[in-house]
Amino acid sequence: MGCCQNKELYIVCSWDWDEGDHLAKGIWRQKHVDQFEVEEKLYKGEAEASSKRLVLEEESDLPQLRTPLHLTGTFAEWRTDFAPSRLRRVALEQDTLRLAMCLRLTSQSFSFQVVSPSKGWTWRLYPRDAQPIRFTHVSKEGKLVAGEANAVAVAVGDMRAGHGLNFHVVEQTGAVVTVWVEVPVSQEQDFLTVRFDSNRAVRVWYTLEDQGVQYEGGDGVDLEKYRWMGWSA
Repeated sequence: MGCCQNKELYIVCSWDWDEGDHLAKGIWRQKHVDQFEVEEKLYKGEAEASSKRLVLEEESDLPQLRTPLHLTGTFAEWRTDFAPSRLRRVALEQDTLRLAMCLRLTSQSFSFQVVSPSKGWTWRLYPRDAQPIRFTHVSKEGKLVAGEANAVAVAVGDMRAGHGLNFHVVEQTGAVVTVWVEVPVSQEQDFLTVRFDSNRAVRVWYTLEDQGVQYEGGDGVDLEKYRWMGWSA
């Protein structure tokens, strides 16, 4: 009768390899949110964005908007339905609706596109003349100018057009700004509908004024490291 003399100690982990791989990928996605990957997968955003939210109830005497619009960016993990960045109805002149979102910057830059939850990435507003950027964080063609509504030409994009091209607000950390968006609409009874098939009267700009802060956020990027390229708030 034999006896095993070779005694070895094994530590057995109950963490399944497939489960561990899945968890590791989830952690990586939380730390590295990429716009291109998100758009291609039409990411709906189950994970919550980490920035502080200050959600305001929308109050307006204007007709209801059937197709609400939102700002989205890294601050919202590129969700098209990020509630704190929903644009509020402000004014209606003929067939043009003006909307706004007021925020307090938590970094020197706030980059975004304008989207609609109902359209996903088949419709977006983006800076028409912007080019894909390298070695920097802010596109000069996409940089908005405070108080100048026509400083940046706006285009209507889709799944391809506008991919990776963003508007940028560049101000000091802590600044309170209001982003304004104008879009063409049609009215039926007591409801307004965005004219997604038109780019008439489309404008995006911002002002240095407090219209009631509804969100605090930013890109979380230090623009000082791009000072050699002229980007410093």
